[in-house]
Amino acid sequence: MSHNQDLSALTAQAEHWLMDDPDPQTRAELEQVIAEARESGDTADLADRFSGFLEFGTAGLRGGWALAQPE
Repeated sequence: MSHNQDLSALTAQAEHWLMDDPDPQTRAELEQVIAEARESGDTADLADRFSGFLEFGTAGLRGGWALAQPE
């Protein structure tokens, strides 16, 4: 997604997300971001939050992996 993406498409996507967000704190934060985007027309923050896939690290796992051999 581009940071210049259409405001109405981004807000629609964010509002769809809000319908399923059970956390009141993150819900309030996203509502504020949507309101700021509508007021200013700047979609950068909203686009950043809804672009791409979530990436997860290795959670500290290091080294090679192998199947355990039965004893």
